[in-house]
Amino acid sequence: MTENKEALDKDFTIAVAGETESLVRSFMNVLVGSEVIPYFLVTEPSIVCSIHAIPYEDEQSIHIQMANNEEDIILCGNISSLKKTWKTLQATLKGKTCHRVEICWHLPYFRNTKNVKITSNPFNEDSEKMASFVSDASILIYVWRRTKTTFENEDKVKLF
Repeated sequence: MTENKEALDKDFTIAVAGETESLVRSFMNVLVGSEVIPYFLVTEPSIVCSIHAIPYEDEQSIHIQMANNEEDIILCGNISSLKKTWKTLQATLKGKTCHRVEICWHLPYFRNTKNVKITSNPFNEDSEKMASFVSDASILIYVWRRTKTTFENEDKVKLF
């Protein structure tokens, strides 16, 4: 029991990769316990999305880092208040390029800790870069859509 408690005090990174960004985003939302990543925000493979666990007394926030030296966007609040701003945010971002999304959120599945980070993999097509990306991760989760009863895509699964 003591070993488990000590393990929770160490930094823990979950790297999530997948066939499509929507699968990765959906899985990350499940890990968080709510739809905190807007469907319109992380649409390109090059956009890195990281979710950092924060203690319950800290304010939740989403920091959108823009490309091309455009001003970053920071949103704070709970999921209900943030969802009310999504249509406005989507209109604001139209035609602009998002580079990275950093989300600081309460993660009930990981207790009241600040040592957990869930991050998406921006290098799905480049196995060398992907291997480098996951080398510091505590665990790698690869998400794919199951299309048939038998697994036909064994050649797509690579172990690093």
